[in-house]
Amino acid sequence: MHRMLLCSNIIKPLPPEAGHALLYMKGEQCVDLSKNGIMSYLFEITFLLEQFLKGTWTKAPLGVWDKLKRLSGVFLLLFLLLICSSYAQAQSLEDENDELSTEQSISEGESDETVIDNIERTEIYESLINQPLDINTATADDFAKIPFLNSMQIDEIIQYREKNGSFVSVNELNAITSLSEEEVRNLIPYCTANPITKEEQKPFRAKHVFESVVGTMFPKMEGFKAIDDSSSSNKFLCLVPLKSRVRYSFMGINSEIRFLAENDYGEPYFNSGNKAFDYLSAGYFYHSKNWLKALTIGDYTARFGQGLAMWNGYASSFSTTSEGAFKDRSGLAGYSSFNESQYLRGVGTTFKVKNIGITAFGSYKAIDASIILTDSLNTEKSFGSFINTGIHALPADMEKKHALHESTGGVNILWQNEYIVLGALGTATKYDAVKPASDDFYKRFAFTGNSISNASTYYRVNTRRIRFYGETAMAKNYSLALLHGIAVNPASEICFSLMYRYYDKSYYAPYANAFGQQSLNVNEHGWYAGIDIQPFTKYFVSLFADITSYPWLKYRTSEPSYSSTYYFQVKRIFDNGLNLSARYTAKYGMQDSSGTIPVKHIIDYTTQRARLEAKYSPNEWISITNRAEWVWYNEDGQSKQSGFAMLQDICWKPMQERFYLQGRLAWFNTDSYDARIYAIERGAGSYMSIPVYYGKGLRYVVSGKLKLSKRMNAQIHYSSTHYFDRTTLGQGGYAIDGSDKNEIVVACKLRL
Repeated sequence: MHRMLLCSNIIKPLPPEAGHALLYMKGEQCVDLSKNGIMSYLFEITFLLEQFLKGTWTKAPLGVWDKLKRLSGVFLLLFLLLICSSYAQAQSLEDENDELSTEQSISEGESDETVIDNIERTEIYESLINQPLDINTATADDFAKIPFLNSMQIDEIIQYREKNGSFVSVNELNAITSLSEEEVRNLIPYCTANPITKEEQKPFRAKHVFESVVGTMFPKMEGFKAIDDSSSSNKFLCLVPLKSRVRYSFMGINSEIRFLAENDYGEPYFNSGNKAFDYLSAGYFYHSKNWLKALTIGDYTARFGQGLAMWNGYASSFSTTSEGAFKDRSGLAGYSSFNESQYLRGVGTTFKVKNIGITAFGSYKAIDASIILTDSLNTEKSFGSFINTGIHALPADMEKKHALHESTGGVNILWQNEYIVLGALGTATKYDAVKPASDDFYKRFAFTGNSISNASTYYRVNTRRIRFYGETAMAKNYSLALLHGIAVNPASEICFSLMYRYYDKSYYAPYANAFGQQSLNVNEHGWYAGIDIQPFTKYFVSLFADITSYPWLKYRTSEPSYSSTYYFQVKRIFDNGLNLSARYTAKYGMQDSSGTIPVKHIIDYTTQRARLEAKYSPNEWISITNRAEWVWYNEDGQSKQSGFAMLQDICWKPMQERFYLQGRLAWFNTDSYDARIYAIERGAGSYMSIPVYYGKGLRYVVSGKLKLSKRMNAQIHYSSTHYFDRTTLGQGGYAIDGSDKNEIVVACKLRL
């Protein structure tokens, strides 16, 4: 049976001879929006902006400041266009959502630069390219491997297939109302729908991936200079500080093998306690659809429920989309990250009989911690805190390396059918040292002792338009943590999510990573509501609000407090390759005063952020992005702090996948660290860096990729930051004498 795919909402301009008219097609009815005064005005603004980005608006010589004023005017017109328009659509592009949620999740961080692994996602896509998913036979679990598909979309794909029969081609996914055109285009490389007989099916070929990353930074940090002497076995690394990563992956039909090795800047090789690299990781992962569903040996991840009791590995603890607040890709998996604290090391297995799956796992590993007391008989030791940086370059860092040993185990029982998932999880963790009570009053209810156990139950109920989900967990001290939510998809153009969470002030789970405003799921009560709307083609809008209270004290807050976060983004996509977006976030909170008043008292503070962005791709081999971002920080009793950054990105792909060159120029001017700005950078190799812009300065980045052969490519990434307002960067052993910080990273990947 042949099926026609019809689009009922289309916006497109008339031919040039028709003038500046705009048509809205709905069924067979055609309405000329240019006859509407407001729409005509907004369309004229869009036309002028497009001409400006094409460089045909004006050729009159302008000074630098005149150009900036003209550009600011264009951004203001863009903002009015997006806000005044009544047409919007939910943003669903996975990469952008990742960037937003990542920035939100690190917004309380103190590091000048955060590096996030992107290896897990890279390996998923590499595996799918090697063995595309057949959408005519794939199960819900198979579809769940694709990161940018949510459970509602998966359910609708399967229901459509059951109702209408096999897909004729992957393009027929356009008939799935919850899938956007962009998502269907993204699915095409990883899926197939052609009926293939066993005789026609190509034999599966196992895949080997080798990746090596080497980087150096200059000038040297002060701590590296201190050990620069002839007797140091690490002298070469002092002269030329290096960081390096080595990754090997084997992907077979049912098996995966991974090996990782890493050294950060200044960390020694083959000495000072390092048998080889500072960080070594290896693991074997077997998966199938038989009774033995999964088996892990070595380093692995275990993720269950909504993350209240066990969800290790990197995952954003916050989200800027209504779907992103929900976790649904659980179970055992191989560990592929260079994060040196979030892995489990041991054995895990999952057995499945009909609708019941049983998972058991165990782990034993050494972790970093600050040892604060060892008695004279060496019979008992205490530790003050866990150290998760993974950096062991200076002597003070080496003292904390692997100072503590951790044993972890757990059992998970899962029952599921087509619509319902029910699970129960129990975990226990023990350390070979005792954590005493802290002298800090706000840590009065924090974890103490040398063991902790957790138990939780979780569920998910899926219908065609509504999903209920949640988890309730309890710790050894009977403290509770719960998270329950509902996601409603009444139409393909709308998705709404409402979630409530309650984390007791004394709740603790070592590997908890659930939705929340803080890094630990503790002392937090909150409501989250998010909505993504798509009432009109090519327009996108996302909104959320999160209201949180903190019944007990927390860091820098000596009284019970509250916070509220609001987010709004509008985006417009044009057929000619132009994308425009505007974003606004506001956070209202409470914290101790930071002035010179002798007695601390609680005050209110506000952080507001606004971003305007224009992306233009006139053809397949070039894209240009302009971004302007503002930050305003206001603390009661203190002067208002503000910040501004303008970023210009250019990407040139003259030979598509064989070669590309991209660059970024960023100018930033902020009053303080409180008015800092984040901007994700795609680095060489399988990781992203997130530098923090604060103070006054310029940052420029140049990176390129060259495909040397069908199976080998090389990348280079150079970044440099120059500050106008300081002559020393960083603190202590990681300080740099000067106002410049430079880094060069080279990566090489080989696929066999």
